[in-house]
Formats: sequence, structure tokens, C-alpha cells
Amino acid sequence: MSIEELTRAVHYINKQKAPGPDGIPGEFYQTFWNLIKNDVAEVFQAIYRERRLGESMRQSTITLIPKKGDLKDLRNWRPINLLSVDYKIMTKALTKRFQSHLPTVIAAYQTCIIPERSINDNLLLVRDVILHSQERGSPLGLLSLDQEKAFDRVSHGFLQGVLKKMNFPQHLINWTNLCYQNISSRVLVNNILTDPFPIRSGVRQGCPLAPLLYVIYLEPFLERIRTSPGIPSYQLPGAGGESLRVMAYMDDITIVGTDSRSITTATKAVDDYCAATDALVNRGKSELFLSGHWHETLTTSFPVKTETIKLLGIPFQRDGGGSTSWAETICHVQRKICEWSARSLTMTGKTLILKAIVLPILLYLGRVFPPDKATSKKIERLMFTIVWGSKMERLQRSTLYKTAENGRKGVPDILNIIKAQQLSNLVKTFNKPDRKASFFERHYATPILRTLGMGTIDHTVPYSWDPTKV
Repeated sequence: MSIEELTRAVHYINKQKAPGPDGIPGEFYQTFWNLIKNDVAEVFQAIYRERRLGESMRQSTITLIPKKGDLKDLRNWRPINLLSVDYKIMTKALTKRFQSHLPTVIAAYQTCIIPERSINDNLLLVRDVILHSQERGSPLGLLSLDQEKAFDRVSHGFLQGVLKKMNFPQHLINWTNLCYQNISSRVLVNNILTDPFPIRSGVRQGCPLAPLLYVIYLEPFLERIRTSPGIPSYQLPGAGGESLRVMAYMDDITIVGTDSRSITTATKAVDDYCAATDALVNRGKSELFLSGHWHETLTTSFPVKTETIKLLGIPFQRDGGGSTSWAETICHVQRKICEWSARSLTMTGKTLILKAIVLPILLYLGRVFPPDKATSKKIERLMFTIVWGSKMERLQRSTLYKTAENGRKGVPDILNIIKAQQLSNLVKTFNKPDRKASFFERHYATPILRTLGMGTIDHTVPYSWDPTKV
């Protein structure tokens, strides 16, 4: 592990984070890196040579923070895992090595942590496949799997087998073994640390390697779904024969079926996956969403929904629209604002709330469903009610939107930012013709224009997406 790799890793360490068991914060390494970098590199070389992590690197401290609801119920507390910063530096450097191999071994239906892929791909696909199914009447089933404690139930033995099967370099496999060999945790309760207990499964929360290893661990299951002849795939328009059977973002897995046999086959694959890896799928919380015209009776152990399904935090409606999504999101924003309304905030403070809390929530939904005129007016009213504390506005909105210079307030122009994001996503998508989302984006762009009175193509009439090349 070179000093250059470690230096880049130190640069990415988050500041103002609680230290791990050794009590040394990230700021120490960033401040004194030039003095200690050679010693740190020698320590990591000795670790690899002797095949053993240091005591503080093998331990972690678990503390609990309240989540919601009755705090007497242990399920309403969120565990936070504190790891030593030197361990994070080491695994961050390893993450960069792993990432160079991922695009060649992880198929396109997984989008988390893979370079040049994003959650947008999954969101756009879900939106567009529902819309296409409704317009053409094609039967579509979206099986959303809810895994219980997905990251805590990762089998270390199964993970090592997958790494070897994918032909990862032996030194990366060895490093992974080191990171998960003889590790333990202690729980902080009432400022008292419990005795350490061994960790025999799961990826370590807070470890830079954890999401990457989980993506690799999940790939065999997704590959079985993708190649199963018992799951007829959904044909994508304009994709040159490309089809869709499954998509995943971390533990958020959606299996795509087109008949009852595909749902039965997917259920069998889920059972085999759980038996092989000790994973546990919560059938009561998993959901099967049906769209299009189903001409057969469907028997399944999963709850069936026909109007709305929530995937990756966004409600998707049967008609492919986003009215319900926007109504829920605006209510969510109003609840967030109520939490701050009791405080006497200055104009600068309110602007900061808009940028830090309101804008990210609206942008996340806006990348999928652009708000219509009625929704846009609601968003503007809500935003300026936050700014002024009432419906009375004391300055022109154009003045508030300007940058915070010469007395201007720098209020974010949320609607124009959403439009710019939509345009940016379209440009990026059209420039990636090998991505499934880009094929559907061409299909979905026209219905948006048609809604605005700018499109004339009727998608209920079949036509060729792939004209013959002359």
C-alpha cells in the first residue's frame, strides 16, 4: 500500500466525526500526516505481512441514538458503529483498488458505488417501465424485497467464495480476510463499555469497504435472476433487444416479472438465496406491485399492491404520474419546517434551512417527476411562507433569489434548480446509449412534451424504435 494511496485516503476522511476505540480523531491524521505518513505505511505493511490487524483496528464501539417512536422499544434506537480512523484510512485505500475492478464484474442492473452509475438509473427505470406497461397494457410485476438486517447477515464465508469466483486479485482477497478476521465490538451503555463480543457475520458499519463488499456479495443472486429462463424479461423499447429482469441499489432489490410463473420462479430463487447466505427476506414487508393487464390468476405469498408502490423512498403510482409523490413530499417538508418554526430564526437562518433541508428533499423527487404548474405554485408558496413567516411578502421574489451580496438574501430558486437538474439528467442519459435508463428516457420524454402540448406521438400505436439500417 503506497504512501500516495494513503495520502488520497486521508484527504477523504470526514472531519468532526467521533473517534473509534483508540480515541484518535481524523483531524490528527490530516494535521500531522506529513510527519507520520511513513510510519503509518510501515504499520500497514507489517499488518499485511503478519496477517493480523492491530487490537484497536479489530474492535469497534457501538452506541445507540434515538430514531423515533417509543424509546422503551429497542427497535426505535439506531446503532452507530465507531471504527478507528487508521482502519478507515487503510480500507479507503483498498476501496479505490476494488473500484477499478467493479465495472467488469458487476452487471449494469446494480448501480450503487459503481463508477458512472447512479440511483437515477433505477428511479428512471421504475418510472418508465410502469408508464410503458400502462400505455401498452403489458403485464408487469415489480417484486420489491425487504431484507431484515441485510448488512448484518452477510456470510463471510460466502463473501470469500464470491471474491475468488470473480477472480479478484489475491492481495485484495487477503486484505478482505484481514479486515474481517477475529473482529469484535463493544456496546456503550450509560457511558459504560460492555465486554467485547465476536462478530462472525455482516459488513462493518462505517467501514469504507462495506457497501462495496455488499454489492459484490449480492451479485450471484442477481445474476441468477437475470439469467433464469423461468422469469420472462420485460422488453425495453428502443434497446436493440435489451430486456429487464432485476435492478438493485444496495439492499433495495426489485425483481421484474411478466406472468405468474416468473413470480413463482423469483420466489424460489429468493428462498435458495436465503438458504445459501443466511439472508432473511421479510415477506410481510416485501411487496408485489402489478401493472398493465393481467389475464391470469396470480398466487403468491407476498402482499399484492395495484395502485402505489414505494421504491428507494419514492411512491410510484399505477398511472406513472407523480401527483401522490409530490403531495406526500410537500407534507413531509411541512413537518420538517414545523420542527424549526418554534425557533426565532433570522432570514439567513431560514435561507440555510431551505438549502440544507428543503432543497435536497425536493430535488430527490424532482429528478424523477417534474412538478406540474399546480405543484410548482404550492412549492413557491411554501418556500416564501417559510422565508417571511406569513403569506405577506415584503420584497420581490427576484430580489430574494439574487446572491447574498449588497444585502440580497440568496434564497435558492428551487423550481429552476429542479428544471436544471432535469435537463442535466436528460443530457447525461442521452449520452449513455448503452444504459437501460437511456432507452426508456427517449420513450418518457415524449409523454412529458405531450402533456405540455408540445408532443404529437401517440404511444398507444405501435411503431418501430429500431428502424432498419440502410
